[in-house]
Amino acid sequence: MAGHWEAEVIHDADVALLRAVSRADARAEVELIRRLMPVLRAAARTILGNGSDADDGVQIALLRVLERASTYRGEAALEGWARTIGVRACLRLGETLRRHRPTSDEPIDEQPPAATDDDDALVDELPGSITEYLERLPDNQREALVLRHALGYSVLEVAELLNVPIDTAKSRLLFGLRALRKAIRRDRLVGVRYGGASGGRGV
Repeated sequence: MAGHWEAEVIHDADVALLRAVSRADARAEVELIRRLMPVLRAAARTILGNGSDADDGVQIALLRVLERASTYRGEAALEGWARTIGVRACLRLGETLRRHRPTSDEPIDEQPPAATDDDDALVDELPGSITEYLERLPDNQREALVLRHALGYSVLEVAELLNVPIDTAKSRLLFGLRALRKAIRRDRLVGVRYGGASGGRGV
């Protein structure tokens, strides 16, 4: 009971902080930015990589959080609320950037391949960096995978964030996992090792 009461107090304090931000309180804005910057930066880098696109994504995400400060009601943890806003902002930025380098979406199978127990252990199979493998995927599959497996959203939440039907989200996740597994197995067959003693490329 005490833990529940403490959580409510924390959320009440967060509501007060966001109300101050919505009144353009400069100190409150600085406090909020300091607190949320690590969360938003991690989300931006997960979705957009480590380059200037991610830096732009962080700035846009911060602006969106500040703009929506008055809408926070304390029903969810502040960091989770802000991260979702940041994820949406970064996904929109990624979509805008891709308009200059359009790629075809994967065909959505009426019955996508069934998940296997091996899918849940995929990360344990990696001979190298997960980032290296994710960068090889089509953008739509990579985004679905990072939302689900790196940021921890449910499949339903992934579909909502990507603004696609849940079957489309499931297909992107499953096809993405298959593509990752294929790349991993291929690298193992040819003896690729990243950053290891075998002389492979480092990351």
